[in-house]
Amino acid sequence: MKVSGKELIGYVEGIVYEKTQVKEYGIDLTIKCVYEIKDAGSLDFGGSEYRMAGKNNIEPVKKIGDKYGWWHLEHKTYLVSLNETVKPGFIYYISPHTRLLNTGANHPTVMTTEWGSEEVLPLQVSEQGLNLKENARISRLFALRIQ
Repeated sequence: MKVSGKELIGYVEGIVYEKTQVKEYGIDLTIKCVYEIKDAGSLDFGGSEYRMAGKNNIEPVKKIGDKYGWWHLEHKTYLVSLNETVKPGFIYYISPHTRLLNTGANHPTVMTTEWGSEEVLPLQVSEQGLNLKENARISRLFALRIQ
C-alpha cells in the first residue's frame, strides 16, 4: 500500500521547501553535491576489501546576482548526493524525477529502507550535457508500507 507524501514528512529530514516538494504520494528529493569519480572502488564477496570509488567535489558556479549556483556537466557518469535523508519505517523507492529524464540525464531507481547523508547516486549525463542548479529536484521518493 502506498504511503502519502504528508505521512512521509515525518521520515524525511532536510526538505528544502516542503510546499513544493511534498506530493500526494511521494516527496521530491533535491541535489546537494555533484562529484566527479576520480578512481575505482573495490567490491568483494566478504566486504573486507570493499572501498568506495574516490570522488572530487565539483563546486557550482554562481551567476552574478544568483543565490544558487549551477553545475555545467559534460557527458559522463557523476556521483550525486541529496539534501534529504530518510529514516527507517517503510520500503522506499528513489526514482529519477520526470524532469531529470526530460533533460536526457538519468540515475537508477534504488530500493532501500533508509537513505543517509553519505549515500550517493550515479548520475548519467547525455552527450549534450546538463546544466543543473543547486537544490534542483532530481529524484522522487515513494514508500510502501511494511506489513
